[in-house]
Amino acid sequence: MVGKGGVMRTVQSLYQKATGKRSAEGSGSGRSRMKSRGSRGGGRRRGRGSRAPSPSPSVHESEEEEEEEVRGQDASEEPQQQEASEEEHEASEDGDGGEDGGGGEDDEEDGEEDGASGDVPKVWERGPARLPPRPIPFERRPLVRPKGKRGWETIVPGDHKRLPAGILGLLCKAHFPGMVPLRDGGEEPALTWAHYKRVPDVPDEDGRDFRTVADRVVGELWDFFRVEPEYRDRAVRWAYDACPKLVTDMHHEARVQAVRSYYAKFLGTKIDKKQARTIWPSKEEYRKVIPWWCAAHKPCWDYFVARWCDPEWQKQHEACRERRLKMPGPAHHQGNRTLDAYAASWSQAHDGRECPPLMAWALAHKGKASSSTVDYNPEDGPEAYSNPTVHARLRQYTEMAREKHGPEWNPSTEDLDGEIIMRLGEGKKHGRYWIGDSTLDTASTPTLSEIRARSSSSTPPIRPRPSAAQLQFEQSQTQLREEMEAKLQEQEKRHRAEMQRQQEEMQREMQERDARMQVEMQRQMQMMLHQWHNNGMLPPPLPLPPIGTPSPTQGTPNISVGSNNQPVSPPAAWSPFPPYPRPPPI
Repeated sequence: MVGKGGVMRTVQSLYQKATGKRSAEGSGSGRSRMKSRGSRGGGRRRGRGSRAPSPSPSVHESEEEEEEEVRGQDASEEPQQQEASEEEHEASEDGDGGEDGGGGEDDEEDGEEDGASGDVPKVWERGPARLPPRPIPFERRPLVRPKGKRGWETIVPGDHKRLPAGILGLLCKAHFPGMVPLRDGGEEPALTWAHYKRVPDVPDEDGRDFRTVADRVVGELWDFFRVEPEYRDRAVRWAYDACPKLVTDMHHEARVQAVRSYYAKFLGTKIDKKQARTIWPSKEEYRKVIPWWCAAHKPCWDYFVARWCDPEWQKQHEACRERRLKMPGPAHHQGNRTLDAYAASWSQAHDGRECPPLMAWALAHKGKASSSTVDYNPEDGPEAYSNPTVHARLRQYTEMAREKHGPEWNPSTEDLDGEIIMRLGEGKKHGRYWIGDSTLDTASTPTLSEIRARSSSSTPPIRPRPSAAQLQFEQSQTQLREEMEAKLQEQEKRHRAEMQRQQEEMQREMQERDARMQVEMQRQMQMMLHQWHNNGMLPPPLPLPPIGTPSPTQGTPNISVGSNNQPVSPPAAWSPFPPYPRPPPI
């Protein structure tokens, strides 16, 4: 038996924990909690019983404790310019896709390796798969502080290197409510964070009761972190704001992860997410790879499987996927990092150069932070960025910033002006700013109504933010215009070259024709002269000299036309007639 924290554990219990046959995570004290379940899948009995142990991931599906947390921060500075209805539709109907929508470069296969034994490939889940062991002494928990809009900053390190958002994602899985009862007597799976808020909580062994499952998820976050008292309220609000997307991402990844797990476990093949999104297993195959967080809620998993196998859902899924693939280039190159983390990585890779927010935002849409060729140049055109709209936003922001602060103001070295971003993007759309969404502080950024109230004729106007359809139409128009201009220039170039060729050909033909005519005329004159001589007749003077005879009017080549020298008698020219004798003097 092994003793730890006053609790005696047998070797069998440790083996069961390592092999995933028992729960791996309990409450804040580290002990498992018992939870009574009613007859309704994930429903609870009315009695105030203790919580049941949360299913743990198997060793095959779990990653190392220090695995990088891909779901840690909301790194997607730039969505794919989708409408809110499209985003909500994909969140509820499309079973895959993460927050980056296929844009991030580092969010796909980081941490994937072949199994150590070489028998079955390991397929890591996106983000961490295990919670750090509890309990953690309060003074040894990392001290964190909210930063920006959704970010976190570690002030004092602790026993683990996890990020709050990664722990929240695991807590959302560990406390998944399953099927939630409805008022009309039916039930539905907990697909959203609102379902977590509707399910009542039950006390654990330590007597902690958080009122709802949502409150328990956020409350247990502080079993792993501590925060300064003056930042406590803000940190709690940050945690509640992060959970809705974490729950959505959990369901987005479920189908793709199930496909990859099935191929790894039963076919011995490791496939990436891009391949998994195009594979549609059968219901029986899906049921063989139920994830650990849904193992206690099989009716809920059956609901997911039935939806994924529905031909209408598959058709809609493919339509959404095709729409996302139309996006030109990746959304950004941050990967799983926040914009501040990207700026720090870029500075480290470029000899400690400073990287202000706007510059970091522009570079994140150019390439990886570690690339030596990624640098900011305000003269770069749209082709330098992963998405042409980034260049348009930078240009509009620079113009309005200099209109407000003066022509000498350099926006790439200053902090982001939240008011200018609000004016450019017509406020927040779908909860996001037009530029630097995770960097702007909502507390210090004025709202659109406040900006309208203090606007005047001398202030920059509030511009409407173009929709996704407008941006796509403008991009298509720009691309078509550029293609037409390129075609016209190419046609004009070919036309000029053809005209030049025809002109040169015409001149050459005229010269050859004149030469042939002259040769023919001289030949005819010589024949006529020869006939006259044969007939004993004196021919008239020829208009042209014989071939090879210089013209009498040509003179020497060294005498210029305008020379003042005395006229030189031309050389004796050939003549077919003898010279006339001069008459004798009278």
